Amino acid sequence: MAKIKQISKNKNNNNNNNVFMDNEMIKLLKILLIVCAVLVIFYLVTVLVNKKDDEIIADGNVSATIQYNKILVGQILNRDENDYYVLVEKENDQYIDLYNYYLSNYDGENKNFKYYNVDLSDVFNGNHVGEKNVITKNVSEFKFATTTLLRVKKGKVIESYHERDEIISYLEKLK
Repeated sequence: MAKIKQISKNKNNNNNNNVFMDNEMIKLLKILLIVCAVLVIFYLVTVLVNKKDDEIIADGNVSATIQYNKILVGQILNRDENDYYVLVEKENDQYIDLYNYYLSNYDGENKNFKYYNVDLSDVFNGNHVGEKNVITKNVSEFKFATTTLLRVKKGKVIESYHERDEIISYLEKLK
């Protein structure tokens, strides 16, 4: 009789072990399915985002333009040309477009006329904004309070025009 009880206990233990193993397998499968589902969702989101980026690029909405005539204050005196103009633009000056029009349509004897723009609102030019215009031999000491037109020859500022009327009359004479 004791043998029968032992056999039935072993069967119960085996059944309990089987149930325990089945429960563990089910939990493992659930975890694997959840991990796979999360990976698939991340993959789909990545594909959708990249597809939208590709469409934007294909539409031509993203374009890189290099501004060859935009320089920093520290570069005013070290250009390759021997004779050129630099328009130092003060933020919110309503005549900047007019100045650029005159400079870009210059019809002088020298067809290779070159001019550069300096934007004082650029963060890299911030330490060159001052209460009054200061133009010295050392470019690091330059300060600008207004829009200024500079004529640079052989690395030196030979002329400077600070007021709107002064700049416009000089640019009109260039034509």
